Amino acid sequence: MTPLSEAGLPLHLHHIAVHTMLCVFFALLTAVSNACAAVLQRRAAAQVPPERSMHVSLIADLVTRRVWLAGIGMVIVAAVAQAAALATGPIALVQPIFIIELPVTLVLAALANHNRAALGRLPWPAIATTTVALGAGLALAQPSGAIDAAQDQSWVIALIVTACFEAVIIAWR
Repeated sequence: MTPLSEAGLPLHLHHIAVHTMLCVFFALLTAVSNACAAVLQRRAAAQVPPERSMHVSLIADLVTRRVWLAGIGMVIVAAVAQAAALATGPIALVQPIFIIELPVTLVLAALANHNRAALGRLPWPAIATTTVALGAGLALAQPSGAIDAAQDQSWVIALIVTACFEAVIIAWR
């Protein structure tokens, strides 16, 4: 016997597993935590004198700021939540949820700067289009993992390339 909706049409009820709900919760928590981290860290960096930006001394300055440390705390929360999301669900479900970080960051930045009028000036159609397009792209790509761990040489190569890129960016200034 198939359950019927109020209109008399067949209605299929899907039971959502607890681990799927946990996956979605942790993915949402990741997006919100990353958004909070971005806003907090940018706020702290904006308070640093311009002559200290893009210098190693910038880190020494930021470490003394509570706002920046709170941002680092939110990065840690996001990392743990992301690990929990990926442990309880597939990347094809988790990754599109992470995309809401973009609009959440913009809203939090406006609120953190006590500028509610900025919310109305945000390019909402562009934000919505970007968010939906990224989500659709990931959904269409249907990402899945082929192996459980990267080979040692790929990690070494990625670390070397990243370190060189950062060194060039820092030295450029």
